[in-house]
Amino acid sequence: MDKTTGKHVMEQRHTQYEFTLAEALQYICRATSGRYMFEKMMVYNICLRDALRSFGAQKVIDSLRRFAPASTRLETYFADFVRDCPKDYLGHLDIQVYSILEDVTIMGETFHGLEDIMARREIAQLRGSSSAPSSFQPQRSGRLYVGEVWDSYPCFDSYDFATENRTYQNYIIRDRRITHDDIQQVMKLHSSGNFQLVSEQTPLDMLPMVYYVGEGGFMLVATRK
Repeated sequence: MDKTTGKHVMEQRHTQYEFTLAEALQYICRATSGRYMFEKMMVYNICLRDALRSFGAQKVIDSLRRFAPASTRLETYFADFVRDCPKDYLGHLDIQVYSILEDVTIMGETFHGLEDIMARREIAQLRGSSSAPSSFQPQRSGRLYVGEVWDSYPCFDSYDFATENRTYQNYIIRDRRITHDDIQQVMKLHSSGNFQLVSEQTPLDMLPMVYYVGEGGFMLVATRK
């Protein structure tokens, strides 16, 4: 595992996306949600996912120690991950963290960040809505088609209702026009929290998919392995 495998390993709270694995581990040591971030670092990086599949959690953790600062907290994360990550934990797909400003190639076509993915959207539906999905005229054209399933952030008081405009966003990308049935299939997927439908259990026939939590500088891109 070389130092470049640290690229794209952090999750949405980090403010940059070009850094080494050693820098990522140092950041995790300081973070209040470090255990959660360490788990995401391990499974949302293609290089680390491949290593976990090939060698198992214990050998990958042993290799990571070469980059790790001396930290009792980090050693606890290592031990917890080895204990909680069975060999068949990872699904047969790749889940990768990208900056929302970064070019991403999906099914042979390059999207210029999240804004470009959103601009290709032709159909969208709100979580839990019983009405037909809304149709849109894509602002940008391409060979691929984009559909969205989304949900609003929760509101707890009058201030939230007046000011909250963030949404959890899930996008499906196809090489054909997206239908109402496609959207309904996405609606049936299990959410792992924050209406995130990209997970290890996402069926392969639903890929590619993109998830954005609605704030921060990162998105998840799930593709077939």
